[in-house]
Amino acid sequence: MATEKIAIGQGGENLVRELLLQQGWAIHQQNWHCPWGELDLIAERDRTLAFIEVKTRRRSGWDAGGVMAVRRSKQEKLIKTAALFLAKYQELSELNCRFDIALVSYFCDRSFYENSRESNYRFHLQDYLENAFIPEDF
Repeated sequence: MATEKIAIGQGGENLVRELLLQQGWAIHQQNWHCPWGELDLIAERDRTLAFIEVKTRRRSGWDAGGVMAVRRSKQEKLIKTAALFLAKYQELSELNCRFDIALVSYFCDRSFYENSRESNYRFHLQDYLENAFIPEDF
């Protein structure tokens, strides 16, 4: 079950990554880890660096498509993680920074290549929230 959950999360992140690339964003990192946590995607375009939290949920998810999962404690964790990222990659610290949330829905299409190696999951970007939260001291 944990492997399935990881695959679903990765599928949502990969969808958002591809959509950002199509819009002209450069992806600096995907799944960047540090002691404070993880940043799903870090992308740059037009002198803006976006730290993107991707929430992938079933279409009938109970938490508003994942947005309710990014409460104040999660925001603080993302801010600390982003600060460590910028300390490590100081050349990016002069860019305008923002925190975005991508809400992805998925469903399992069991009729799709049941015996193939391709995923049976289908992903769809439900919403993309730019500047989803603004840190006080960042």
